[in-house]
Amino acid sequence: MTDIDTDPRGQQEGRPFPLPPATFEFLAESLRLQAEMQLGLMRLGPDEQPPADLDLARHTIDLMAMLQVKTRGNLSLEEQRLLENSLTLLRFRYVQMSDESKKAKQAPESQPTESQQPETNPADSHSVPAPAPVCPLSVAIAMSALPPIRATSACGRPSCSVTAATTC
Repeated sequence: MTDIDTDPRGQQEGRPFPLPPATFEFLAESLRLQAEMQLGLMRLGPDEQPPADLDLARHTIDLMAMLQVKTRGNLSLEEQRLLENSLTLLRFRYVQMSDESKKAKQAPESQPTESQQPETNPADSHSVPAPAPVCPLSVAIAMSALPPIRATSACGRPSCSVTAATTC
């Protein structure tokens, strides 16, 4: 086995693939994937649903937000968008998973016992269940974190904040 100091190109024995370059994009993607795993969004197999750790996911999202604040003004446009989009997605997913977790905790408490079960009509068995209500506050919170949509204008200047349908 070789030491990292004696193998400057990173081609260590038995490694089936080269290590990716140490870039900001790789760091942001690593943190995003870590948060997605902590939210329970990454399936390890067809039947395996990993448990969500909302506290740890929140910590990772907060780390990414701190990274965004500390690097403000020092990132390329692509790096900034990657971090903003990742944070927006993760915050939205966090709200969704938090709501699902609360519903799952309330479901066993609110299920009626067999003696309290309402009678069902066989004719109603083909009806489609109503969609679950969406909390407008959680949607507003998630949507408020979305960055404004900016497009490159017809003049080609990315700093020009016109919509894609207009020209400079």
